[in-house]
Amino acid sequence: MRGVAAISVMIYHFSPFLSNTVVLPHAWLAVDLFFVLSGFVICHAYEQKLRSGMGLWKFLLLRLIRLYPLYIAGTVLGLCYLLGRAELLYQPSGGLLQMVRVLGLSVLFLPNLSDVPHGLYPFDLAAWSLFFEIAVNVVYAALAGWLTQRRLACVVAAGAVGLIVALMVYGSLDVGMTRRTLGGGAVQVVFSFAMGVMIYRLRSLAPGTPIKAPWALEGLLLSLVVIFLMPASGLFDLVSILIVFPVSIMIGARIEPALAPRFSVLLGYLSYPVYVLHTPLVLIAAGAWKAIVKDEPNASMPVTGIMFALTVLLASYALTRWYDVPLRAWLAAQRRGGRQSPAQSRPRSTVTTPSTAAS
Repeated sequence: MRGVAAISVMIYHFSPFLSNTVVLPHAWLAVDLFFVLSGFVICHAYEQKLRSGMGLWKFLLLRLIRLYPLYIAGTVLGLCYLLGRAELLYQPSGGLLQMVRVLGLSVLFLPNLSDVPHGLYPFDLAAWSLFFEIAVNVVYAALAGWLTQRRLACVVAAGAVGLIVALMVYGSLDVGMTRRTLGGGAVQVVFSFAMGVMIYRLRSLAPGTPIKAPWALEGLLLSLVVIFLMPASGLFDLVSILIVFPVSIMIGARIEPALAPRFSVLLGYLSYPVYVLHTPLVLIAAGAWKAIVKDEPNASMPVTGIMFALTVLLASYALTRWYDVPLRAWLAAQRRGGRQSPAQSRPRSTVTTPSTAAS
């Protein structure tokens, strides 16, 4: 589910190189799906540890080890793109000083709240959701022992009301990526993450019968794509976030997948790198195309869009296997005092353990 959602977001952002219309116009809703999945898998991987005495700082360090290497790779790629633009060479020093300031914020995982340059994370535009991801992870870890089912239900209910208010205020739930819509993004992540935690807890208390029907997983994934294909509608967005995505994850958690296991693992393996790397990579690919071919990339659609998507998929796999996984294993070993476990010395093993892949 994460892999399909991440690739859908990529295709949505690559629309100018694929079609004269927006492809998968509702794919931005995948971010809300990510937040629900995050609540589900973080609860699975960490709740018992947090209740058993895992400290907040240890939890935060583990999350940063998981998220930071590929995030910083995307930031560096975005920085390289901006520095490589010819017009940047002729900007006054104020522009460079502004870039240094924003780079410092980005390195610290903090959003840019000024109007220039554009976006909370100008070097990696999609990284805004990671800011909310880490923030809600920290709040959850701090409150895990206090967050009873009743209190969690109150958080979910308050988040649902907040979503309705956000839709009325902003006119859309495609929010969170700009300074003006930060409040809407906070409401979204609170509701969706808390809903994911609730789904996991309810599943643990009353596990349902596994779903072994042929094509069940494929049908569920196809239903997500259909949602992403729907035209924009505030009410549809609200129903998707409040009902459709939570139900989809409740169903998905019970499915015994018939989809080829190695392919399922690959989709999960690529989900985070595709999401966090696709915006800087497409800027680099489009710039390279324009420099080499001497033409706008969208003039050769959909060929350029397909080429750019394949480039992102291959680069995401390569950076994950030969950069992210070994670096995370090394960082984890340093945290334990320099002792690297046998499992961490084999990069491929990190994607075959459900709890590791999920978290």
